[in-house]
Parts: sequence; structure tokens; C-alpha cells
Amino acid sequence: MEKIQNYLKIFIPISIAASICYEIAFFMGFGVGIKDAPIGTADFLRGWLQWSAYGWGLFAGYFISNILLSRIEGWKTEEQIISSAKDPEKLRRFRNSPDKFIRWIAIFFGVQFLVIGEVSFSPLYLLSIWFAIDLFKWLFIGSPYENYLINQKSIFLIVCLVGFLVLGFERGSITMRLKYSDIEPSLELQAGENVKVIRILDQWSLVKTQDEEFGWVNHQSGKLIKFKVNRYQFVGLLCYAKKNFEFASKWNVYTCKNFYGYTNN
Repeated sequence: MEKIQNYLKIFIPISIAASICYEIAFFMGFGVGIKDAPIGTADFLRGWLQWSAYGWGLFAGYFISNILLSRIEGWKTEEQIISSAKDPEKLRRFRNSPDKFIRWIAIFFGVQFLVIGEVSFSPLYLLSIWFAIDLFKWLFIGSPYENYLINQKSIFLIVCLVGFLVLGFERGSITMRLKYSDIEPSLELQAGENVKVIRILDQWSLVKTQDEEFGWVNHQSGKLIKFKVNRYQFVGLLCYAKKNFEFASKWNVYTCKNFYGYTNN
């Protein structure tokens, strides 16, 4: 229960930080710097409320699973469980084995991302989180701050912030590739010309025009400001390795040409 109370104390500041991380990463993935986007305090607060709602659901799931596991293990701490075993070191290795398995899976997914590129960001979630955790531990293990920094709360913070960074970048990248025809007709509005709304902020809306350009529409004046997005996409080693895509596999042709519009002929 003490662990649950500790998480409750840091939930609000972490959720605020996660919201800010998401917005910054979203516009990075979209190809626009956060300083160039008309986003204000109200938008960060709205994002915080939105993600907090999801966060409470995740927290409730963690709380219930923690109670059930603690009940099954007789309300003992990790050290009490290990020290009471006949072979403590063997039990410690066994209980740490899921972490090692996930770490190897994360590395595998990281290699997958290097090969296929931005077709899917899902491999980056595990890789980024576990890399950040391992790097954090490596930096502070053996330091005077080890007992203060390397704990469950720090790991929880890293998981949340890194996860939201990757999620925001992924959503921004998906938005960058949206075509006018991909957006629901119900989100269409008139701003000097027909545009479709992608995302609504406090004072502005991010839109896509019929000539496949992005723009900002002011809610009060209806003014449309068009802009172009040109962000480098990591196309994956598979695309770079092929000098002539016509002789590549069907998957490679789709990935390199249709998904990225990338050629090196």
C-alpha cells in the first residue's frame, strides 16, 4: 500500500510532464517546431486532462494487479520473498528473468525498426523505454545518489515520459502523411477554401487543404495560414540497400515507394 501511495503523490506532476512531452514530440514528428505551433497553456492543460483520464485507468489496473499479487505472495516484499527461499540467488535470477526476456525482445524490435524504418513505431516503445531505464541505472549505480534515484518511482517516471515521447512522435508522423481524402468529411469547414480539420487547439485548428497543403485556421477571424511540412523520414536500411526498387521484393517496393515516396534511382 505504501508503494501505491507513493505513486499517487507523483501522478499529477508526471501526467503534466507527460502531456508536455507528448505535444513537443507530436510537432517534432509532424515536422514543425513547438515554437512555430500556435499552442498555448490551455492546450497543454487540455492534453493533461485527456491523458490523466487514461492514466487513472492504467493506475487502477496497476493497483488491482498489485493487490492481487501481494495477496498471493503473502504481503511480503521482494527481498523477504527472496531471502526466505532455499536458494535465494536462484530465485532472484528466476524473478528477474522476465526483465531480461523483455530486454532481448526490445533489442529485436529495435533491429526491426532499423530495417523497415517508420512503417511502424511500435518497436520503438519497448526499445526506447528499456534503453532509457538501463542508461539511467548505468549512470547512477555506485554513485552517492543511487539510493535516492534508482527506485520504483524513477523507473515509473522514465516509462511514462519516454512512452509519451514515442507516442507523440508517432502520432505527429501519421498526421504528416495524411492526405485530404483520408480525413473524415464531417470535419470539413470553409476558410476561404474547403479544408478539413485534423486537430483543434484552443485558438487555432490544424487543417489540410484540397491542394494537399497544411494550414492553421484562426477560430475568431477564420484566417487561413498555409505552410509546408518537410521532415526527413527514416526509411529503413532495407530501402537504402536497394539501388533499383523495381527488382526489390513486393514488400520493399511498397515500403520504399508507396509509403515513403522514396527512391534513389
